[in-house]
Formats: sequence, structure tokens, C-alpha cells
Amino acid sequence: EAAALLALAKGGSYLGKFKSTDFGLKVDLMGGEHSRYGNGYINFDLKAKSGIKSDISNFKNHFGNNTISEMIVDNPQTPFLENVSGAIQSGGTITIRGGMSNRNVNSLFNGNAAGLDAFEVISKKEKVNNPGYKQNDGSTPVGGEINEIILRKKP
Repeated sequence: EAAALLALAKGGSYLGKFKSTDFGLKVDLMGGEHSRYGNGYINFDLKAKSGIKSDISNFKNHFGNNTISEMIVDNPQTPFLENVSGAIQSGGTITIRGGMSNRNVNSLFNGNAAGLDAFEVISKKEKVNNPGYKQNDGSTPVGGEINEIILRKKP
């Protein structure tokens, strides 16, 4: 899948499926039109203009088991752990950031999100820097304090 990674790195799109031999991938989940984290991160969003334009329920159609080592999810707009868990490698991490008014961040931070049992919490921080997170309209800044939780996939 080297050609797919090259196309994504150049701001293109990919419609295929990454397989378990494509390990160590990094994903910006719900990253909007373009990943804010730049090259090296595959953007996955309903509104993606670069990366993979798809719904979270179709995640497993794009990423095979154990293909992702790192995922970032800023201001998640829907529950996602159950949809992405199989693609995260053992020991892989998911960093989630957002305000506590976001019900998805709140459920993760408070330990009652569906699918959380497949992960261990390795870090929880309150009042982290907000480098311009946007609401789901893509332009309105997320207000209030931003919290961060980092999860590691259990073996």
C-alpha cells in the first residue's frame, strides 16, 4: 500500500483498505477537511477533502486489524471506540481532546464510553492548550476548557 500512503501524503484520497501488513499507521480521526497534523497522518472524516471521506461506521472497511499505532481525535462528534478498536495495534495509543460539554469526551473522561474496556488510560489532563479546535461546523472555535485523555490498547 505504499502508493496509497504516497497519495495521502500528497493530500490525495484513498478508497482501498489498509491490511495488517500495513502496520504503524497514524490517523487523524474526525479531522475535518484536512488533517491539522500534516503529512504522516491519514485524515478520516465525513467532510475529508484529503484522506478518507467516510462515516465512522465504515472504519473497518478502510483499516484492517492491527494497522494503526497512533490515533488523534479532537472534539469527537460521535462515539467511536467500538468502531476503531480492532484496527489499533496492541500498545497503540489514542489521544482524545475536547471540552467536557462534548458528551463523547465526557463519557471517555468519566470512564463509561462504550469500547473503553479494550484500553487502559495512561494519561488524563485537564485544561490543556487549545490550538484552535473547531466545532463540527468547521469554523466555530470550541469554547471552554479542553481536556485530554490518552488511551493505550491492551494486549
